[in-house]
Amino acid sequence: MQLSRGSFFYETRCILRNQKRDAFWSNTVADNQSSPQQLWRSVDLLLGRGQAPASSAISVDQLHKFFIDKVEAVRNATAGGSPPTFQTAPTTALLTALQPVAVDDVVTLIQRLPDKSCVADTLPVPQLKQVADLVAPFLTELFNRSLSTDTVPSAFKSALITPLLKKPDSDAADPRSNLPAGSKLLERIVFRQLYDYLSRADLPAEPTVGITVTPLQLDGCTESTNGILFAV
Repeated sequence: MQLSRGSFFYETRCILRNQKRDAFWSNTVADNQSSPQQLWRSVDLLLGRGQAPASSAISVDQLHKFFIDKVEAVRNATAGGSPPTFQTAPTTALLTALQPVAVDDVVTLIQRLPDKSCVADTLPVPQLKQVADLVAPFLTELFNRSLSTDTVPSAFKSALITPLLKKPDSDAADPRSNLPAGSKLLERIVFRQLYDYLSRADLPAEPTVGITVTPLQLDGCTESTNGILFAV
């Protein structure tokens, strides 16, 4: 049977991924032989020990209701709050378009990714870091096209949501949303440019003492704040 060009590349990619994965874990076990404690940690991570398994008893409707109830609870809790206050953005503070990124910036972002992978990732993050110099030019082209056209690739919009039980004897589930590495990289690129702009314009609110602002938290704030600021 003759494989099509797409099927050939897919099969080759799967073989390469499996080879890289096997080599990574073989090297990890070999490097940790002198440290039994670290070796057991690596084995536990490889086998997925210590993680609460996904519950098949939770249906899609229950997971959907969980989010609806959570949003409704937040709205009820903040219904009596004081109205928000806004400050006028300086006329010199402009952000007309997102700027393209350089290959070196993408390499740095890849190296800073946590060693966690999503099922949707074609290449696990640890292996992605090992070939960052090779794939960064292609990712940079993809990200810059996304920034210039204000378009997010469809593959970056999909997340794998897994309901994990908070406690073994509890029915309460904690939904975990896993995004592919490409989506996380694009998010960090946009986050840094938005945060730099807001900092120059003296627009971000001071964070609460002891709380670290993450890209996801700031994205939620800037999405609503910027919508109002740029509509005025």
